[in-house]
Amino acid sequence: EWIVLDQNTWDYVGSHPHTDLEANDPALVITSPESGSTLYSTDVTVSFTVSNFTVATSGGDGHVHYAVDGGTTVMQYTTDDIALTGLSESSHTVIVWLVDNSHANLSPHVADTVAFTVSPSPDYITIAEARALAVGTDATVRGIVTTPNYQTTNTEYGLQDATAGIIIFLYGEMLTMNVGDSVEVTGELDEYNGKFEIVPSGASGFTIISQNNSLPAFQVVTVASLVANGEDYESELIRINGASITSGDWPTSSSANLDISDDGGTSTVIMRIDSDMDIIGNPEPADPFNVQGIIGQYNDYQILPRYYTDFSPAGAVAPTIADITMDPTSPTDEDNVTISATVTDDSTVASVTLTYDAGSGNTDVTMSNTTGDTYAGTIPAQSSGTIVIYTITAVDNSGNSTESDEGTYTVLPSGIVITSIYDIQYVSDPTTDDASPLDGQTVTISGVV
Repeated sequence: EWIVLDQNTWDYVGSHPHTDLEANDPALVITSPESGSTLYSTDVTVSFTVSNFTVATSGGDGHVHYAVDGGTTVMQYTTDDIALTGLSESSHTVIVWLVDNSHANLSPHVADTVAFTVSPSPDYITIAEARALAVGTDATVRGIVTTPNYQTTNTEYGLQDATAGIIIFLYGEMLTMNVGDSVEVTGELDEYNGKFEIVPSGASGFTIISQNNSLPAFQVVTVASLVANGEDYESELIRINGASITSGDWPTSSSANLDISDDGGTSTVIMRIDSDMDIIGNPEPADPFNVQGIIGQYNDYQILPRYYTDFSPAGAVAPTIADITMDPTSPTDEDNVTISATVTDDSTVASVTLTYDAGSGNTDVTMSNTTGDTYAGTIPAQSSGTIVIYTITAVDNSGNSTESDEGTYTVLPSGIVITSIYDIQYVSDPTTDDASPLDGQTVTISGVV
């Protein structure tokens, strides 16, 4: 658009930009979805920005009109996203424009248009299902990219979903993905020296769905468990705590295989330091150390750290508290209550303490290691109606500590009958009679919200 100045005006010659000449005209820009994109949902959100124009029900410059596929004009008095639902699986065009308070188009017309296609979601299977198929089968999977590229001229990324992991491999071409990308990959299933792979045909064989996603949690495993059950962990993220190098030299220039152990050498596994990662050139971690990475296989199973930061000193990680249970689940005033939990650490668990408050302040109970990683402590019987609040605190031999979320229960009077939710819901044949056998009766239930 031209800005016309008076004849023989020289004030702005040789300068740019001319901020006082910049247009302050109203503008509207659709920011999402991207024009020409293919979307896999019949519900689409259209986002837009408005500048130099106040959109309001009253007291503003006007409001927004929009239309889908040339249909009915819809009025909107905010700049909130436009939520379109139930679109057909076909091509669509959305136009959004500004109008004044009389619903008249601005002059000049201020509008933006976006065109996109809604397509049915392509069929895909879980990675676990893909791993059960024969080599040579074509498959489509989705997952989170968990590693950088382990190749310099080829493609080799780790991919993991909630069921399993797999390697994306393509020879002779480098596909660009980032750790945390959610991607869909279509390709032929293959196996290389025991390592299961999906091989896309090229860039057209994968689609980035979203980025900057959280990675799957690292599974803490022992070397003995990894060696015995390697296929269960292949291409998944795992962590080994308290490891030491038992064979091999820390590399200074090229890739190297080292043996590591977490039980004094009784069980060992290969730790591969790949020269394409940022690890070589950093000092060897002091024994014992924690190491995390992806499980690979080259005939034998391997752990491949992805970054130098995948190493940490043993004892640097606070204990983990999980699987907290209460027995009985509906205690009465005659019941002692046993609280159990699984407590793990990258080194040694020094103490686990159960702290409870029955209304008169905190009381600490030392929890005993009953079996494996399970610890248990007992809260003595309390009077009916008492609300008991409890937490678990675990401390390791380095002084790192973790406190669980609060748990709570209310003590019931003895003799009360607790009806299970299962008994309320159970019917022998819901296709002929879905009425509860306790319909109309008064019951007492107990559960977790």
